[in-house]
Amino acid sequence: MSGISQMILRIFVVVLHIILAGIAVLLAMVWGAIYWLIWLVALPFKGHQEPSKLPDAGDLSAGISIESLLGSSAPKSIDAVFEGGGVKALAQVGAARAVEQLQLSWKLLGGTSGGAIVASLLASGKGSSEIWKLLTEVGLHRFVDVWYLPPVPFLQKRLYFYLPLLAHLMFTKGMVAGRVFLKTMREILQKDEQELRFRGFLNVEREKDPDRPRHRLKMVATDISRGTPIVLPDDLSVYWEAWEQARKLSGKAVDRLTPEDAQDWWSVAEAVRMSMSIPFFFKPVSLHLNVSKDGKTVQKNNMGQKGQQVLIVDGGVSSNFPIWLFDRLDKTPRWPTFGFLLDESKGTPTRRPRVARFLTDLAISVVGTGMGAMDKRLSEHDQYRTARLRTLQVRTTQFGLSPAAQRELVESGFDDAVDFLKRFNWIQYLNRFRR
Repeated sequence: MSGISQMILRIFVVVLHIILAGIAVLLAMVWGAIYWLIWLVALPFKGHQEPSKLPDAGDLSAGISIESLLGSSAPKSIDAVFEGGGVKALAQVGAARAVEQLQLSWKLLGGTSGGAIVASLLASGKGSSEIWKLLTEVGLHRFVDVWYLPPVPFLQKRLYFYLPLLAHLMFTKGMVAGRVFLKTMREILQKDEQELRFRGFLNVEREKDPDRPRHRLKMVATDISRGTPIVLPDDLSVYWEAWEQARKLSGKAVDRLTPEDAQDWWSVAEAVRMSMSIPFFFKPVSLHLNVSKDGKTVQKNNMGQKGQQVLIVDGGVSSNFPIWLFDRLDKTPRWPTFGFLLDESKGTPTRRPRVARFLTDLAISVVGTGMGAMDKRLSEHDQYRTARLRTLQVRTTQFGLSPAAQRELVESGFDDAVDFLKRFNWIQYLNRFRR
């Protein structure tokens, strides 16, 4: 293609983008005015809904033997990895409840997207009932925040019928800002009224084994600008903001900062927001590379200059089920790593293939297929240690899910986890896969 043809094509793309942006803004203004009118009318009738309690799940002690599950000598501990799935991660809350009933302790915890939420809350010491209460009090629909639209639950649950969100998508690369989500996670992930940072999740097991991970909490996000998955907090040293945050909070001089400082002082809530940045739905997180003085080399071991801007999106784009997070092939593990995978096909009738009739259908299909689809094709090793949890046809961004449907999803996760725990045998696992 000649230079003139390329210039004409660029001009056409720019003009088309301006036209589409103008249409999106016009729709946002019209529908926004209508929605603000609805908010004014509904304001006097606004009520308060009490958070519902999880139903009694029964006692597992009679159905599962700890000796069969872990053997007689292994510690009553597990590492766990939770798959991403947005709202569907509620099933993992039920699975966590099953683990709690067996009085197993959580050691290393990791996850992606919605699984990162579950992992971070469990790592902070919250139980399944407390997690459920928090999510019920917050209301999942509140995460659908757009500054020019009113916070009407009925409209938020239906994503404002999409049309007024297109303007936000055109200008910010996401239909939803994600500010409320981040603010909520900051409020939940606190200790003594101080925001939790990764320095609060240092792994005490390193005192006995220096090769163990530095932190007992990890999550996966995707650097879409560089086309690579990132593990948080391990890979934060390549980003300037992590070093700058460490400089401000630690009080250390710049020349005394280490990559560990860049990891330790990063906000856990911010990491969850990065891992949960569902493409096209949440606005991507913007960071800058930490580069050398020449601006060309990415710095990993010391603080450099503020380099090129990069965008961070959902970890599901690169690894939605990072069951590999805590694996070590050089040593026999002292306790198992359980994976909690959200299986859309389990317990649901086979559906006809979806035909992409419109551009939006194609975009949704591409993202839905790309977000960790290969992660579900597990090896025999990973199959053995993974609990497949039904999702009851709930969609990733179905933030308007009713309380009854939320409870049903939690209960199904509990039942599926129980089935998995009944058949897992630690001694058999070691003999088949780790010796």
